[in-house]
Amino acid sequence: MNLTALTQSEGPRRESLTQALLAVLRAGGRSAVYDDVNAALGLSFIITSVQDDPCPGNWSCYGRDFNLASAAKALGLRIRDLHPPDVSIGLDRAPEYEQHFDASYRPLIERALEHGQPVIAWCGWPAPNEQSWGLLTSIGGAGLGYSGVMAGAAQPASLVGLPIQLYVVEDVDAADPTPSPVWEAARAALARVASGDVDPRVRSRVFSDTYERWGYFIRSQYAHGCQRRGHSIAACHHRLATTVADARRSAAEFLRARRDCVPPRFRPQIDGLATSYSNLVLQLADSCALDRVSRMVGSLEGLATLRNQVQAAAGFDRSAWKLQRELPPPGLSDDG
Repeated sequence: MNLTALTQSEGPRRESLTQALLAVLRAGGRSAVYDDVNAALGLSFIITSVQDDPCPGNWSCYGRDFNLASAAKALGLRIRDLHPPDVSIGLDRAPEYEQHFDASYRPLIERALEHGQPVIAWCGWPAPNEQSWGLLTSIGGAGLGYSGVMAGAAQPASLVGLPIQLYVVEDVDAADPTPSPVWEAARAALARVASGDVDPRVRSRVFSDTYERWGYFIRSQYAHGCQRRGHSIAACHHRLATTVADARRSAAEFLRARRDCVPPRFRPQIDGLATSYSNLVLQLADSCALDRVSRMVGSLEGLATLRNQVQAAAGFDRSAWKLQRELPPPGLSDDG
């Protein structure tokens, strides 16, 4: 692959891992759609929280690769992790990780780049994208000595800190992905999200843990840890809300575009799912406007309104969870 052809699009789409895969697919000569990739990864349906991180603005940085192996296969990508995802738990706090990175991972990264294979990396990018996903594309540069591209950045960036998770993209199929495998990957991801079987690194039940913690945060019972970091309560709430709203908007667009992938008798459920996700987006409209949130957090009435809207959003995710159980299980693409 010509690594100099890798670019990341700018714009409102916020999932950096999705944009990294899109960049690889397009550099490999493939047609790819954001909503398909995001759904195959399961990121259109997920909401995450992290037990030891009190800031809601950070929660959506975690667990994004929970369905990467299945999504990559559906999209025609052959990838290889440098360590299993669950091994990454606590790596950022392990004093010996820097030595391990230099001894074990540097040779693998450099061999991949020398053979035209980009490396997907989580964490280590310049602020304010420290916890984003990006693509290592060349040896050289400041910091750790690698540079690459990341979502929303028009210019190449150097890796300045240790990445926590790494995947080598070994090959890209020549043919464009067909709708059916992408749908199957998305369907399986939605089932995993609804069941809570997602990722040991995060608490990611669709409608329970994260929404409850989000509600605690709005009531300011959970906001002190965030404030101690110098974060704005309004900005952290807004960041989580925009991530969730963007995800569900993408989910609705994907479902409407791919409804023909299921037998006709299941299409009313697909339409119901899309409607639930669209209604969720509407419920979070106030929270997606930072100036509005900043005003609302200044009064008890405003905080109550935000909390009620988050509870309503949780209700629409709960409705979607119930509807997805009525869909054909992954692997069943016809009435037989």
